[in-house]
Amino acid sequence: MTDTKGELQGLVYRLSGSPLSGCNACGLVLADGSTRTYTAPSFIALWRDFLVYNQRAQVLKGHFEAFTLPEAVALLKDPHDPRQRVIQLDSRV
Repeated sequence: MTDTKGELQGLVYRLSGSPLSGCNACGLVLADGSTRTYTAPSFIALWRDFLVYNQRAQVLKGHFEAFTLPEAVALLKDPHDPRQRVIQLDSRV
């Protein structure tokens, strides 16, 4: 969330509301780590942004694997492991 000057005021970490009615009570975390309830003036705009980010996350999930901590440590210790690869992601995603 930004103020009228475009300066960051906090980050919406929970969406709670209806895109149809616009009624909402979202969660906002502030720079000092505190949280508060935030009523977005345009919930539909917030909802659209969430859908774009969620769609991007779904595409990116197909490029990566999940590892447990011991698996990640073992992988990092072996620089020749074929799972250590660099992939080129589509910047439009």
